[in-house]
This record gives sequence, C-alpha cells and structure tokens, in this order.
Amino acid sequence: MRNRKSKLLHNSLDNLLGKILSACRTKIAIAAVVAILVCPAYALALTSNPKVTLEEGIEIENDILRKTEKGAEGEVEVDSISLVVKDHPLLRPVMKSVSVVKMSEDEDTMPVTDRNWWHLLRKGELNLRDTTVEYPRFVKFCRDVYLWGDKTFNTYDTTYVVGTGTNWKARVAFDGWSDSYHMNLDRKMPITLFSTPYMSAGIFLHFMAVSVNQTIDLSNLCFNKPVNHHKFEFGFNCARFNLDLAFNSNTGGSDIRSFGDYKKGHFFKQYFSGVNLHSFNANLYYYFNNYKYANGAAYYFSKIQKISAGSFILGFTYGYEDIELDFTKLPEFLIPYMKVDPRDYKFNYYNYCLLFGYGFNWVLGKHFLYNVTAMPSIGVLHCTEESEDKSAKLLSLNANWRMSLTYNKDNFFTCFIVKVDGHWYKTSRLSVFNAIENASLSVGVRF
Repeated sequence: MRNRKSKLLHNSLDNLLGKILSACRTKIAIAAVVAILVCPAYALALTSNPKVTLEEGIEIENDILRKTEKGAEGEVEVDSISLVVKDHPLLRPVMKSVSVVKMSEDEDTMPVTDRNWWHLLRKGELNLRDTTVEYPRFVKFCRDVYLWGDKTFNTYDTTYVVGTGTNWKARVAFDGWSDSYHMNLDRKMPITLFSTPYMSAGIFLHFMAVSVNQTIDLSNLCFNKPVNHHKFEFGFNCARFNLDLAFNSNTGGSDIRSFGDYKKGHFFKQYFSGVNLHSFNANLYYYFNNYKYANGAAYYFSKIQKISAGSFILGFTYGYEDIELDFTKLPEFLIPYMKVDPRDYKFNYYNYCLLFGYGFNWVLGKHFLYNVTAMPSIGVLHCTEESEDKSAKLLSLNANWRMSLTYNKDNFFTCFIVKVDGHWYKTSRLSVFNAIENASLSVGVRF
C-alpha cells in the first residue's frame, strides 16, 4: 500500500511537472528543484528510482537533471544541471531561500550548503554582511561582534571617504630609521649625534586588521654591518581612534656631528661607540572629525579620501626611554674639547602625557593624497634611580610629526611616509632631546 501511494504521488507530480515544463521550458531547473524540496516523499521516490523521466527529452538520473534532443546520430545531451552542486543560473534564485544537501556516504560529516561560510570563504565569495550565510554559533558570535565594532567605530561619510572594496593587501616596503641626540651638558657643552640609518626591506600580507611580514636587514646583507639596530611597530586604526606601538633599540653607537668648539661648532662626522638606546612608546588618540577624515587612507592604505578634510586629535601617550652616553669612550683628539667631566651619562625615565594635535588630508587630483599630522604632548617625566636626576619628577615635553604622500590607481598603491618622534629631557643643568626618524616607501596591491 505504501509503495502504491508513493508511486501514485510520483506519477501525479510527474504529470504536474510535465505541464509546467511544457509551459515554460527555460524554468525547468527551478520547477524540478522546488518540487523535490517541497515534497520529501517525491524526493524519496527519486532516490529509490535512480532514473526518472519528467517528459520527453528531460530526465533526472543520479542527481543530474538532463535535457536531450534527437539528432541524426540519436539522442544528444544539450544541457545538464547538478541538483547537488546547484551552481547553475537557473537554480540560484531558488537557492537564496532553500538549499539542496547531499550527505557523504563514506564520511560522517555535516551537510554543506552553498550558503555555508567555509564553503564561501574557500571560493573567495564570503561577505560578512550577507545575512543568508550560515555560521556555527561561535563563528557567528565573532562575526556579529566584528560588525558591531565596524558600525560603531568605523563609519564614514561616503561623500568624503569610501572603502577600497577589498580585505587583502600585499606590499613590498623599504624602510630606514636613525636615532639622533641634541644636548647641552651643564649649559656649556653642546653636542649633536646622529646614528647611521638602519635599512631594511620586507614583504607584508594584510587581511583586514591582521598582518604577517618577513623582513631582511639590508645593512647587514649589502654592507656586512653587524645587526645592532632593532625595531618593532604595531598599529591599529579605525575611523574614530588610532593605536600606535613602537620599540627601537640601538646598541651600535652613533656618529658625532658637532662637539662643542671643535671646528668652531661646524658639522663633521666621527664614529662614537658610547651610545646605547632602548625606547618604547604607545600612543592612543581620538579623531574628532571621524566621519570625514580618514587617517587610514594616508598610512594604512585601507580607505580612499575623496574630498580634502582634517581633524583635531586628542589622546594619551606612554613612553620609556633608556639612553646611555658614555663619554669615557670618546676619541682621544676630542677629549681636550670636552668642557665637562667625560663620564658615563644615563637618562632613564618614563613619560605619561596628554597628546593633542591636528591632521589634514589634501586630495591632489584623482590619484594623489598628501597628509601632514602634528601631535605634541605634555605631561610628567618620572626618572628612575639610575638616571642623572635619580627619582625626580620633571615636566615632559614631546613631539610627534608625520607626513605621507600616497598614489592610488585602481587597486594598486604607492606610499612614501616620514615620521619623527622626539622626547625632551630638561633640567636646570641638562638638556637632551632625542628623536627617532623613520622613512619608508611601500608599493602594493589590494585584492
């Protein structure tokens, strides 16, 4: 009785589908799939009957819908559609609301549909804002948190700023940095030092806010110099705020460029091994005009600034400076010009400061963007026991300046960036301004 009912249902639905197909043959795939999905009993009948003829020239066999036409050499297949893969224009409208699932007979796996997030990610078609995508619970939670954060912290006025339309970036970067010192010891001994620029090159791969990179030391590779410079940078940027972390160290000395009255104060160059630097700085700041001004367009290649705009900036900065200037290692010919005791000076302190400033993006024609940003900071400088002034608390004055010139052409970009981060240690008898100068050139592509 059960088989008879199934057969009757099968035949009745065959007749119904035949009438629909004869009226509109171009919609054959939609009609077949809807029938299978709407009626599980019919799907069961098809499973037990591996080959089913819907009408002359149209049949289903082993999950394949085929259309054939009679020719001189017999029947010739002119079109076929997989009811499992569903990657056919006729099936796509139906698949927006329903999915055909084929379970593996050999593996105990979960069913995979065309709206499965992992399936779409592997095809490069995943859109986090597509509400029809199916996620596991935890992945959906992470996606929801990201979309909330993106809407809350990363929304722009699209008249001024637009996205790039991509999540990935790959670039090659050439980077050079040096540390400098401008000091006056006991108000009678001015000295200027500049380290030899440290050069590196790297390959960077970015996915949204995550990146990996591999760099090489060009100074060591090309000039066989020892590796005594180290640098680490981390940046996170969105529409409303920016976080910068930077660590620099130099244990390879520096070059004396001016030394008291030697050569009447004119510049010269003499290597000096008595310099050691360890510096760490963290800056967190907020953009007031965050709907129209995009810092990411100038320094992170993540946005496109369409109309010139600027923004006031307010934030906090924390820093640690460990500077050693050992003048016992001076070259002998300079010792007679040293007007203070040629000893080992140490400046070891922490900075806690309020940061403020202004940044502006100039849109220069269709492809160029120029940015300049100045951010001075003021706060408290706390010396350690090893420092010249022991545990003194002093006024901290610092300066952070940067500029960039960016060229965008479709998904290709080139950017030149210069940054200067300076710190001033000032007491009644000592004045030392040290700075990190950095320049980089990047060439990359978004995809």
